[in-house]
Amino acid sequence: MNLKANQIAEIINGKIEGDGEILIDKLSKIESSTYQLCSTCTKKWRYHGYECDVPNCDSVADGTIEFLTKENKMLCKNCHQSWRKMDYCIWERFVESRHLTLLRPKTFVQALEDGIISP
Repeated sequence: MNLKANQIAEIINGKIEGDGEILIDKLSKIESSTYQLCSTCTKKWRYHGYECDVPNCDSVADGTIEFLTKENKMLCKNCHQSWRKMDYCIWERFVESRHLTLLRPKTFVQALEDGIISP
């Protein structure tokens, strides 16, 4: 599900609107001679349209974050880093741990409001 050369050209020329932007602000070695993208952009656009395999993660590869593969799993950069920190433990254990992590409230104030903690 890689992008075609004409789709990438349209994105660069601004014809396709989206959250992900390709900014060409430096001289970089072109990694992909087929699509003419630098290594940073290649990592972000390689798996365009795929979703993270972690059930509670709602990340989609849209060019804003990197996606990586490990042991036949498609992971966003955040989930991949978490799994790497757990030394690539058993997948079920990682999914359970990540599920609990993603359920945590974003701020202490929100936790107080939800009654999860008391002052």
